[in-house]
Amino acid sequence: MLAATVRVTRDIDQAEECVQDAYARALATWSSSGIPSRPGAWLTTVARRRAIDVARRESTHERALPLLVERVAAPGPDELDVPEIIDDRLRLIFT
Repeated sequence: MLAATVRVTRDIDQAEECVQDAYARALATWSSSGIPSRPGAWLTTVARRRAIDVARRESTHERALPLLVERVAAPGPDELDVPEIIDDRLRLIFT
């Protein structure tokens, strides 16, 4: 089951997480509906579908993130309008 999921994800860590999610979903689903006739196939299908969902979510995230972030240049220390602090103790507190 892990090998089939690794083929989809090409990442063993992500595949392991998807397989763990499949086992967790099996515990929740099988307690109410009963064990399916082919539990290994059921688990493999759920893990593969979870891997596909994760891959789709990541690709959507990678496409949408640059649209959400507005690039603003940070002002340099010369451009800030910070008054000069005369008391050295106060400067040490804020540093």
